[in-house]
Amino acid sequence: MRTRLLMLALLAVLLLLSACWSDDYMPVVQGVKGSVYTDGSGIRHSDLRLCSSIWGNPVYISEDQVLHIGNKVYSRALGSSTVRQLIPDNLEVTDQESYELDLANQMLYIAINHHIYRIKLDGSQVTDLSTAEVGSLYCPVLSDCGNYLTALRDGKIIRLNLQTGIWENSPVPFEVEYAVFISQNDTYYYFTGASVEGDKALWSWEVASSNITEIMQLTNDLDDCQLNLGLSRDRRFFAIHQNASDWYGTVAGDLKLYDRITNQVSTISNVHAYSFSLSEPKLFYSRKYKGLADLKYQDLETGNHSLIWDGYYSQTAYSSSLTKIYPRADNAHIFFTGYKAFRNSKNQNKISGL
Repeated sequence: MRTRLLMLALLAVLLLLSACWSDDYMPVVQGVKGSVYTDGSGIRHSDLRLCSSIWGNPVYISEDQVLHIGNKVYSRALGSSTVRQLIPDNLEVTDQESYELDLANQMLYIAINHHIYRIKLDGSQVTDLSTAEVGSLYCPVLSDCGNYLTALRDGKIIRLNLQTGIWENSPVPFEVEYAVFISQNDTYYYFTGASVEGDKALWSWEVASSNITEIMQLTNDLDDCQLNLGLSRDRRFFAIHQNASDWYGTVAGDLKLYDRITNQVSTISNVHAYSFSLSEPKLFYSRKYKGLADLKYQDLETGNHSLIWDGYYSQTAYSSSLTKIYPRADNAHIFFTGYKAFRNSKNQNKISGL
């Protein structure tokens, strides 16, 4: 009897809550994969050519070549179901999140079998750069001059001189999450915990003086928050982004940018997702604006922001959040994933995942 009363009470609460919402004020969302040219033309609300594969995270180089980083490294033409495996069967990618693309020399640096490998983008010259190194290596990052490569081992920074093939331990004694060596000022820049517990920060270590500087930090103030770290292709700009997932996609958070030339830190608020250009000093990002998740880019040299897409699908459908942005290497075209929201839910499913 008591159980039946509790069930009736619960049902009454649910009915009361549902009565408080009308279809016009309780938008539902649907997963989308789309594309658009960076001049704002050619918007495709459904475009599965890049992100519908099972081969791993896509790297959009050109229409003739898309890399996929999964357990293996694959290459294919955009929209093609025919893939080519670029590494032998006995090798496996051991860090699928952090890798280095050198478009000028058509090279990929990536952690395979816990070593750092260099691979030509045509699949030739698969070379182990760390044959004599012990332990698990990951997170390869090229220096500004291209002559050095940093990697991490148990969180500590090590550095390879690509001219001599010699690895050496860095003087930075801390465990870090991401690091790069800048030869221009003989300084390591790295992301790790901030001076305030629970935050993440960008730090610098000057080799000559061992001077340590906390440059910028971002507070983890969202529930189930993720802090995403980034570095521009020219090694001038560093980024920390805060976001979190919810029922309607992602919760927008702050994106902080540091310019190591001017030593300035700037903040773009309400950002859902971002991506640095693969080739130029540009930043692509999606920002929550008047309830819509738009798509914009910033010219990092001039500081100017330009709108690519305002986030409208139709009079009743709009972009509620973007989760990933994939700019082509020439910056002329972008793929994106995210969520579309509808003002009226009568004819839509409650949620449809990507």
